[in-house]
Amino acid sequence: LLRGKGAFMNRMEMHAPKIWLTEVSQWRAQAGKVIVDKDSLALELPERLPVISIDSFILTDMQIHVPKKYLPAGEEYYQGASARLAGFLLNNNSLKTEPLLYSKHIELFMPKARYDVDDPLYIAEVGNVHLDVTDSTATVDTISYSPRFSEEEFTAKNNFLRGRLDFKAADISVKRLDIMKLIAGSKISIHKCTVGSWSFDYYSDKRKARDPHAPSALMPNDIARSFHFPVALDSLVLTDGKIRVRERAPGSDRAGVLSFDKVRMAVSPYATDTSSEEYGEPTRIFVSAIFQGEASVSAAISYDLQKAALDLRIDASLGKISAKRFNTFLVPNE
Repeated sequence: LLRGKGAFMNRMEMHAPKIWLTEVSQWRAQAGKVIVDKDSLALELPERLPVISIDSFILTDMQIHVPKKYLPAGEEYYQGASARLAGFLLNNNSLKTEPLLYSKHIELFMPKARYDVDDPLYIAEVGNVHLDVTDSTATVDTISYSPRFSEEEFTAKNNFLRGRLDFKAADISVKRLDIMKLIAGSKISIHKCTVGSWSFDYYSDKRKARDPHAPSALMPNDIARSFHFPVALDSLVLTDGKIRVRERAPGSDRAGVLSFDKVRMAVSPYATDTSSEEYGEPTRIFVSAIFQGEASVSAAISYDLQKAALDLRIDASLGKISAKRFNTFLVPNE
C-alpha cells in the first residue's frame, strides 16, 4: 500500500457505514464522460490505479439513504441492513466494466420494514429479506398488506359499505430472479416464486349503506393493465393457504363466516414483457381447497390479464357437503 501498488486483504468488516443511493440521469456519455445536469465531467483514470482487493468484505447495520419514495413508513433511511461481499476488486478494469458492487459474490440482508401505500387505511410490510445476487435467489420471511385499524374502526372511517382486506404470506422463495435487469429498471423477471403459507381475510360490515355512486369494481385485469413495468413470471405457487369471507348483517352481533382451508394455487405464466415467449398467453390458475371444513374444491381458470374486457374461464367442481356446514355463515346473519 505504501508503495502505491494497492491494498490486499483477506477480510474487512465495517459496522454502521452510511451509504447514499440516488437516481442519476440515464445519460451516459461516451469516451469516459458522464452528463450530470447538462455539465460534462471528464473521468480520466490513472494508467495504473492502485488495486484494492478484499477476499471477504462484511458490512453490518448499514444506514442506507435512498429517495423518499422508496423509504419505509416514517423513516428517513433504511437501518439495520447488512451485506456480505466476496472477491471484492477495485482496479482500472473493474471501474470500467462496473460489476455490481465490484464483487464476485454478493449477499444482502434487509430487516423487516413497513411501507405506506396509496390507501391511507392500509399499510404494507416486508421482511426479513435475504438476497443472493450471484445465485439470483431471494427469500422473504413475511409479506403483508393489512388494515391499520380494527374492524370497528375501519367501518367507522367509511361513510358507506366497504370491504376490509387482510393478506399475509410467509416463507417466500424466489428463484432465477434477474437482479441486474431489476436494478437497471428494465423489467421484473422471475422463473419461480413459492409461498410456503398465506392467508386472506375479507370482512364486509353490511350495517353500513351501499354507496349510491360507487365506482365500478376494480378487477385483477384492471390492476394488471395499470402496472406498466414489464413483468415475466414463469411460475407462482402458493401452498397451505386459508381464506375467510365474513359478512355482518344489520342487527347481528357477529359476522358469518365462509372458509377455505389447505388452499393451493399454481399460477403460470404472467408476462407483460413483450420479449417473453409467454407474452400474449392467458394466465392459467389451478386451485384446490377444503370448503367449510368438509368439501373438496378444485378449479382450473384461464384469465387473460392483459385485456381491458373481462376474459375469464372457469371449470370447477365441489365435493359432497352437509347443509349444516353453512350455519357458520347463515345463523349469525339471521
